[in-house]
Amino acid sequence: MDGSGLAQALGEWESVLGPTHVVREPGALRVAGTATFATQSRVQAILRPADREQVQACVRVANRARVSIYPFSTGKNWGYGSRVPVEDGVLLDLGRLNRIVEFDEELAYVTLEPGVTQQQLFDFLRERQSRLWMDATGASPDASIIGNTMERGFGHTPMGDHCGNACAFEVVLPDGGCVIFGRSDATLNRGGVRMGTSEFYRVVEQLPEVADSLVVDTGQLGTDGRLILYLVLTGDLTLDHDLTGRIKAALRAALSPRHVPDEIYQVPGIPRTLSGKKLEVPVRKILLGTPVADAADPDALANPEVLAWFSR
Repeated sequence: MDGSGLAQALGEWESVLGPTHVVREPGALRVAGTATFATQSRVQAILRPADREQVQACVRVANRARVSIYPFSTGKNWGYGSRVPVEDGVLLDLGRLNRIVEFDEELAYVTLEPGVTQQQLFDFLRERQSRLWMDATGASPDASIIGNTMERGFGHTPMGDHCGNACAFEVVLPDGGCVIFGRSDATLNRGGVRMGTSEFYRVVEQLPEVADSLVVDTGQLGTDGRLILYLVLTGDLTLDHDLTGRIKAALRAALSPRHVPDEIYQVPGIPRTLSGKKLEVPVRKILLGTPVADAADPDALANPEVLAWFSR
């Protein structure tokens, strides 16, 4: 890598992130290059993206300019590694991606960004008086949970194999693309026929009148429930008998008669997490009697005001 490539990349990164989040101050770079062991590689700059899209943009710039980048979460995963790059290069600091995106007390899972620390998740659970136990590692409270998991850090409970119990990763590739692993949709079980909701949405949302949708099956173990479809329509359209009939016919033909909704409603919006995931499970909880305030954490939602509609 020559100096011209780095200079070109720094200019592009400042356009993407803003000058404040492209750190070039010598003192800050010197501190970032210090670890609990002797190091020789040099930190040339520190990039501080705020979301996945900015991470992807940073990676694309590095690829074009042929500049080495070294990602880290908080750089405090002592005993496993540090934030010092293995060779001269630019640090990609993921610490600003520190949102707890989704939490489910009943299913006992949490969706995190890489900057979320052990202390942050511990405080989050305590504030909500959760019954769940955060399986901590021996690293610093300020260590990233995702960073420690990726380096095969371990906990001290039957769920201590953190890497083995993690799923649904969003992985940014060297060319700036992104691969999302694991299903994030819910499952419909209609008369013994199991199907992911993504197949359902694929049929419904191909209709030009439908801008967004959400489907919920209220059935519980051993009992059938109602299959309810909620729609956001394009423009000023209103749900009518004709559109209802076409939706049911499309689902019957593409899926099965069992997957024709029992009820269809037009709604002002579909509740989503900050990462864009539809809130199928929380809406189902509300329909089964859970108060809105207990069904989902409003701080983890992109549009929390919409959720109250489903309690009507």
